[in-house]
Amino acid sequence: MFAWSGNNATVSFKDVSFTTPDPWHATEDIEVTKDASQTAYCTVKAQDSSFGVVGWKQLEFGPVAGASGQTTQQAHVVLRTQTGAVSVSIDSCWVKGT
Repeated sequence: MFAWSGNNATVSFKDVSFTTPDPWHATEDIEVTKDASQTAYCTVKAQDSSFGVVGWKQLEFGPVAGASGQTTQQAHVVLRTQTGAVSVSIDSCWVKGT
């Protein structure tokens, strides 16, 4: 798990699991924890055996209505890849405006 903090805004994230079902797709399940009122963005990348990026996607985690404090949101991410991926991970996360 990693965390990023700036301007009193904190976001933490966790890679839960990934699959590479075929050479053109990769999936990852992730968890993102942030203040319920904030919007966070995360980028997920798929890499090949030479550590080259073969797939990439940016996700948005918006405010959680009716919640307060820290909330954890889950996402199942599907990436299209240029070639076969051997790993998928969160590259970074940040809070909007920081």
